[in-house]
Amino acid sequence: MPLVATVIATKVLHELAHGIVCRRMGARCPEIGVLLLCGTPCMYCDVTECWAIPNRWHRAAVMLAGVYIEAILASVATFVWWCAEPGPVYFACLNIMLVCGVSTMLFNLNPLMRFDGYYLLCDLIDLPNLRQQASDAWRATIVARFGGDAYRQHLWVRPRGAGWLCLYYSLSTLWRLLATVAIAAWIVAIARSAKILPIGYTMAQWCCWPPLSSPHFAVGCQLLAGAEHGKEFVRCDGVVVLLLGMRGFGKFHRTAASADHGDGSR
Repeated sequence: MPLVATVIATKVLHELAHGIVCRRMGARCPEIGVLLLCGTPCMYCDVTECWAIPNRWHRAAVMLAGVYIEAILASVATFVWWCAEPGPVYFACLNIMLVCGVSTMLFNLNPLMRFDGYYLLCDLIDLPNLRQQASDAWRATIVARFGGDAYRQHLWVRPRGAGWLCLYYSLSTLWRLLATVAIAAWIVAIARSAKILPIGYTMAQWCCWPPLSSPHFAVGCQLLAGAEHGKEFVRCDGVVVLLLGMRGFGKFHRTAASADHGDGSR
């Protein structure tokens, strides 16, 4: 519970910092609120209008505002933790170090995910929609060599800097897949501890659905089944995932029924 409270408090300060710096740089921050991310409530701050700021360093300052506040909190917490004796203050500072230090480096500052680090990189290299342009470069450079004539009919112009864009696309795709597997494994582990494993498997299957419906998966379907059958292949995959989910709920129903029968026999 203290860790949850630490996460909530630090993320509120994080998003408020984004909004304040955005206003300070001359852009409007229309809203701040809560959304669901992987089923977890998360704070958000709409700083979309900062793209109208002509100075890219000012835009980068808006993106770094939340991380800057968390870095200050982590620094102060580290000093207090070093001086404190084991107790409530000691463990509270340890939680702040964990949330504002490790999680910030792995997620917020990670340019491979669409968080602060991604938008910061877009500002620094002055390339909006980096993910989309990297995807276009990957298809035009790598996929086009194996796609055949049916795929090349829909080929677009190869962008400048295609080499490093392809590298970014491959690394970000690998990271997203690893993150998806980690989240699915975490869901199954929680479900196993709560003895609702069939529901856990079902939720993990739905967690793995977004990567299967992504553009790079659709391109793979086009390469395997031909460009004219790729969309049908993706629709079939959606039906398979739905059937797997129904199968998971069926297992849960049978498990629950067996448990009730066992209790009644006693």
